[in-house]
Amino acid sequence: MKKHFILILAISLVFSACSSLDTKKEDPEIMEKPPEQLPRIGRDPLTPSSEQASETGKTTRQRTTSGEIPDVAVRTDPRSERKPLIIARLTDQAKSQIRQGQLEHAFVTTERALRIDSRDPSLWSMLAEIQLKRGNIHQAEQLARKSNLFAEWDRRLRSKNWRIIAEALKRKGATSESEDALRRAEEFDD
Repeated sequence: MKKHFILILAISLVFSACSSLDTKKEDPEIMEKPPEQLPRIGRDPLTPSSEQASETGKTTRQRTTSGEIPDVAVRTDPRSERKPLIIARLTDQAKSQIRQGQLEHAFVTTERALRIDSRDPSLWSMLAEIQLKRGNIHQAEQLARKSNLFAEWDRRLRSKNWRIIAEALKRKGATSESEDALRRAEEFDD
């Protein structure tokens, strides 16, 4: 028993010696201070180039000539935004697959495009159209509604989405809601 006590005491002394605190005082002049201004790397995100500012389709804040940021944000029309080439190719491929009746392949292709650009309303609408053709009416309705959230500027796409919603509701047996959805679609046709 006494041997165990001595062994435990020796081990605890060794460990306590290993964890001693460093009592050296650091010279305040040697300590690094954070830089007063960080270096600029790349392009300033608040001052997009004129081409990027006109094609972003998102709210951007631009600096004035004096370098200040105005309180009012500049909003551009997302319809002027060009899609990346890969998205355009995947969209064309999915449309071709839909025409050929390969709905499963079209679904996978459209999902792949959505992983690249999840805010593209036309992709969500295409996914809704595919789901409607596959008979997944609940998903078709929800996907068309999601597309409408992103299709703020595109009246034609919103009309198409409301027609998908109307058809899904009709297939569910909700005729009055289906008629309301058709009326909403017609509002965007003007």
